[in-house]
Amino acid sequence: MIYFIYLLIVVALIDVLFQLTLISLFTLAFLLYGLSLILGSLISGFCLDKFDFKLIGAIGLFATGFILLGYLLTDTQLLHFFHGLASGLLLPAPFVYLAGLNTDKTKHRLILFSGVSFAVALMIGSALGLIIEPKFSLNHVVIPLGISMIILAILVIVFFPSEPKVTKEKSTLPATLNLVKNLLNEQQYGFAYAGALLLMFSNGALAYLLPIKIYSLDYGNQLLLFLIITLAFVSSLVFTLPMSRLDQHFSKSLVMTVGVLILAICLLLLGVFKLKTLLFIVIILYGIAFTCVLSSILTLVVEGMDQSNRDIAYSLLFCFSIFGLISGVFIPAFFPTIITSFFISALVLAFCSTYLFYSIKVNQGVSS
Repeated sequence: MIYFIYLLIVVALIDVLFQLTLISLFTLAFLLYGLSLILGSLISGFCLDKFDFKLIGAIGLFATGFILLGYLLTDTQLLHFFHGLASGLLLPAPFVYLAGLNTDKTKHRLILFSGVSFAVALMIGSALGLIIEPKFSLNHVVIPLGISMIILAILVIVFFPSEPKVTKEKSTLPATLNLVKNLLNEQQYGFAYAGALLLMFSNGALAYLLPIKIYSLDYGNQLLLFLIITLAFVSSLVFTLPMSRLDQHFSKSLVMTVGVLILAICLLLLGVFKLKTLLFIVIILYGIAFTCVLSSILTLVVEGMDQSNRDIAYSLLFCFSIFGLISGVFIPAFFPTIITSFFISALVLAFCSTYLFYSIKVNQGVSS
């Protein structure tokens, strides 16, 4: 059953990443979808505290599946808004369920498979939006994706066991807001959420700028596809290697911060390099850094959560991740040249990583 949850993670992330790379920038639809994703994630965290995963997961899957099929009939801004709400409601649910299974023996396995699922979905979703959609009609993507989600919703209802009843005080809205405030003020979660924002900012910038870079060099879709596959393969492979567990030997915050700095260097080099071989080398380095950062983020969140805060903890993680992804796609689009966009994106990451280094030095009490 646990592998079914990982499948849900992959499908849910593919839907979100495909939409964000497909919707035109500087449009109301893009803004509505992004904001509703964040709102949906917050609602999910509140609902998961009151209802079990089976209900929230089924509702999210059904709603997202039918909305995807609704694009066959219309493509309105209101539909994008409700699509974001449904996707945001679904995203934290499988992670919260996995967190409920977390023990000292299963913690590393949870982080490993969650990270691999995240890496694979990130690259598949980007590939769908950047490569498949321009070559085929939208129907070739939304129909199988929508039907898959509806089938998964039925499977969740029929085969997935309900969570055992646990006696705990149901959170009110003021209590939930107070929990959000407390989590944001905790050093461990603060570093995790900052890392999530910066990691997804980098991925958003890469998803937006890399195709433009490749097309400007007249390399075409084939090289872009190979680069994306290489990134997905390297990221997934590194998660299974001891390299992904550097945070067991060094400060998790430090590993995450160094990884963000390496991501900044990679973006800068991608803006400068033109040879295919050099581009592949940088993408491989990017994949390694991506994995180390994501592993540290997941470890910080998983180790810090308990039954009382896991719903909101993952909800906030996705809010920061989505905001970072949208910012990473949106901000580079303001600049006139590719190299300038790469440079500004790298500068943002470098500046933030420097600030995180300073924060680590000041707050030596951060969990290692």
